[in-house]
Amino acid sequence: ATLNTPSTVVPFRHTQSEMAECYQAADLTIVPSEYETFGRVAAESLFCGTPVLAFATGGLPDIVTEGICGRLVSTGDTDAMAAAIADLKRSPQQLHEMREGCVADVRDRFSTEHIANEYIRVYERVIAERSGRALPVPGGLAHDASRAAAVAGVPVAAGPAGRSGSRIPTPLSCIIPAWNCEPWLARAVESVIAAEYSPLDIVIVDDGSTDGTLAVARKLSEQYPNVVRVLQHPCGVNRGVSASRNLGLKESTGEWISFLDADDYVYPHRFDSAVDILSSQPDVDGVHQLAEMVFPTEEVSERWWKNSPYFGFSTPVDPYDLLTHLLIGKCWATSAIVFRRRLLDRTGLFHEQLKVAEDCHLWFRMAAVGRIVSGDLTRPVSAYWRRLDSAYQPSPTQRLPMIRSMASFLNWLRGAGVDAAVRKKARQAVSQYVMNGLVNARFDKQRRLAWSIAWQGLCSVPSLSVDPAFCGQVARLAAGR
Repeated sequence: ATLNTPSTVVPFRHTQSEMAECYQAADLTIVPSEYETFGRVAAESLFCGTPVLAFATGGLPDIVTEGICGRLVSTGDTDAMAAAIADLKRSPQQLHEMREGCVADVRDRFSTEHIANEYIRVYERVIAERSGRALPVPGGLAHDASRAAAVAGVPVAAGPAGRSGSRIPTPLSCIIPAWNCEPWLARAVESVIAAEYSPLDIVIVDDGSTDGTLAVARKLSEQYPNVVRVLQHPCGVNRGVSASRNLGLKESTGEWISFLDADDYVYPHRFDSAVDILSSQPDVDGVHQLAEMVFPTEEVSERWWKNSPYFGFSTPVDPYDLLTHLLIGKCWATSAIVFRRRLLDRTGLFHEQLKVAEDCHLWFRMAAVGRIVSGDLTRPVSAYWRRLDSAYQPSPTQRLPMIRSMASFLNWLRGAGVDAAVRKKARQAVSQYVMNGLVNARFDKQRRLAWSIAWQGLCSVPSLSVDPAFCGQVARLAAGR
């Protein structure tokens, strides 16, 4: 209305030709959704010759080619969306050029031949990996897949082992906090060694274990004296995973830092993509990749996948938009990031008072002040081993400690000298996370949880008290609906 742009509600159309007429009658299709997997509406519009303006979320960046067949703006940034609408309204020539180019663009990228070739490439990669043949990787040599499988205890993909080239290798530290993980610790450590990166500094921090974890750690240190070190807290006390990681960070020697939980393991290609990026792009502070869930039983698998179907980003994320994605609930595994030590000068260490989402709190800070980019997302670099007694268990109530973590982050953000636009985006993303949790809890008739989410949301983002959507949800909750 502010732009004096007429709008018309179009009723349901039964045939494809009627739908095409609707798309073609418009100058622009706007997709303000913050959650899209494929974005069929955007694809349909482009095939009909109508450009698309959308949030850069989900699968939409794969469909809309910026400047060719449409425009993309930061997810959730309604001001940017409005500005783009106004800009296109003032630029009929730009709209005309997009209209000319969008059909050819999507037909080329989504033709049957193109999709078939993409499938062929995927199958070729899988066949090569399963047969133990390594695909060509810049700067790498073929790795012995059978040896990697023996180390990890499960079949794993082949990957490059050595690092060729004339550059001086950068020391890399892998910090492994360990508490009562006697059965799995050796597998974790030896999987890192099997990645064959050098110089490598593996720091095991025993967190007051009461089983044989410390003995296993010391044996590994004796077996790999120049690689593995073992640390303990004063008097051998248990201080928690954050304090253990922080001790490892303080005592580690690597310029590049990675983490691994003692019951998880990495694949032989763990460091390849991250090393290539960090070596060639000095402005990059960190590289995130994918981890895959590995379950000991079907029972654990069903329990996890019902509540936590995602772990890591399946498509590259613009570093500028990364913080928003993290704050609306997306994240990577602790074992799937490598970053430069210098970044900790701006972020600080792990928050030791947080017992849940303590790792996410650090990732939020890194995304706010650093440049964290996507690495190779075509295959996982680590296995996220889930047990019935794992420290973190999936549950709708986990949203509460996550909101507390986000609230703590927003407080940190205010004193971190971060740009006002970043702070605004962070508040908007946290508000969206709170709203999603409130709606889900209300629909699941978990009234106590819904009230807790609403209260914590208000404490975290006071401006929610004047948000019509939030107030409407609270009113429905109060009315028992």
